[in-house]
Amino acid sequence: MRATSARRARAGWTTEGVSAFDEMSGSPPVSVRQQAMRGLAKIALERGDRRAGKAQYERILGKALIGRGPPAEHWAHSEYAWLVFEDGDLAVCKPHTHLGRRWPLPS
Repeated sequence: MRATSARRARAGWTTEGVSAFDEMSGSPPVSVRQQAMRGLAKIALERGDRRAGKAQYERILGKALIGRGPPAEHWAHSEYAWLVFEDGDLAVCKPHTHLGRRWPLPS
């Protein structure tokens, strides 16, 4: 059990079985689809295709925004915020940074 847990933590992914167990035990649900899209984004970024990686995060956030998927996970907001921060777009970065931290925006 411990080795499986360590492998999962290193890989940064989750299985449908783990998601189902977590949901039944009262943990907040994890979207396997969002995790898969995150994996594709990370692969694109590792290959140096920043545009494709950023587009994957935009798909995750966009689907959640229009209600065609589960709410976006906190990591989607924070990782997208970092990408737009590196692009110099602070106006887009700020709200995603706060959503990634699950803190309300300051007034």
